[in-house]
Amino acid sequence: MLIPEVDFSGIARALGARSAIIRALADLSALKDWLDAGAKGTFVADCRITSSVRAPWLSEWMAASQAAKAAVAG
Repeated sequence: MLIPEVDFSGIARALGARSAIIRALADLSALKDWLDAGAKGTFVADCRITSSVRAPWLSEWMAASQAAKAAVAG
């Protein structure tokens, strides 16, 4: 799904949670550190795998939605 990038990790930290932005497997070390420290509270993994992959159903839904809007408009 293509959405604007939101800093969920920053939001989580602002609310008192531990968090990390995850772009690669190595970034999971922050989660391991949290677990090793006793996993107190909440941890948010803000996973940013790719911005170029879109689920096929989402593309189909977007096309159908645009077609329906065009049909209503005229």
